[in-house]
Amino acid sequence: MLNKQYRISYIISTLLIAIFLVLFGFVHDENKEPIDVYNVYLKGKIIGIVKDKDSFENYINMKENSIKKKYNVDKVFMPNGVVIKKMTTYDKNIDTNEEVYRKIIKLKQFTIKGTVVTINDKVDKKKKEKIYVLNKGIFDDALEELIKSFVDNEEYKAYMESTQKEIVDTGKVIKSIDISEKITYKNTNISIDNKIFSKKSELAQFLLYGSNKKQSVYTVKEGDTVETVANANKLNVQEFLLANSQFNSENTLLYAGQKVNVGLISPILNVEVEVNDVRDEEKKYGVVIKHDNTKLQGT
Repeated sequence: MLNKQYRISYIISTLLIAIFLVLFGFVHDENKEPIDVYNVYLKGKIIGIVKDKDSFENYINMKENSIKKKYNVDKVFMPNGVVIKKMTTYDKNIDTNEEVYRKIIKLKQFTIKGTVVTINDKVDKKKKEKIYVLNKGIFDDALEELIKSFVDNEEYKAYMESTQKEIVDTGKVIKSIDISEKITYKNTNISIDNKIFSKKSELAQFLLYGSNKKQSVYTVKEGDTVETVANANKLNVQEFLLANSQFNSENTLLYAGQKVNVGLISPILNVEVEVNDVRDEEKKYGVVIKHDNTKLQGT
């Protein structure tokens, strides 16, 4: 009986000692102090653990100076799809900012603040064009340049400033300028693997030609006219004038050595200009000879 009780006591004592050692060892190794860390997820999958969220984001911003210089921005942000969540743990095995940064750049591009301009076709609802710009102002300025390709600069200025002269006998007045498509804007983080427009002139070219490829340039020769240059480059006169907004009409005189654009235009937007144009025109009337048998010969 004593032996049995002794064995039971021995087993209990052994268990208590084992539990104590485990607890003591855990407390001693981990100091029993939980710490806050941040899990970094990409599309729901954890790719690293960092000590501090702000420190990690500042590290990213510091490393990506080339992006900041290229787009002239102050800050670079995480790729779309990256989520950073706080977690409390006893595990002190965390990654360095550099280690997680290296993992991210292998998987996805970083982002910058910008504006997504969506152009919706009013007829074909499924037809959409997305344009990425640093801000809405760049798009608005480029759109104005596109409109000036269709409207004389002075006439456009007078229309915008409401200083157009009323038509007395003859003259021209712009009644309205509209864009056929519906345009929407959204401020968001844009991945740098998209084409992001940061210059008005570059975007204006894209809106007119439908491409940012280098456009064809023609050097004017002696005797060239707007019409002959346009025809020689498979353009009609109106297309030539749109591609060269500095010219007012097909009667504009060209000079030898002058450089003109002869690229095929394919506007991203349709500009509708309604004009009230009253003018005097000389017309040559034709002569119709009719014989009247009731009259005497020679009348």
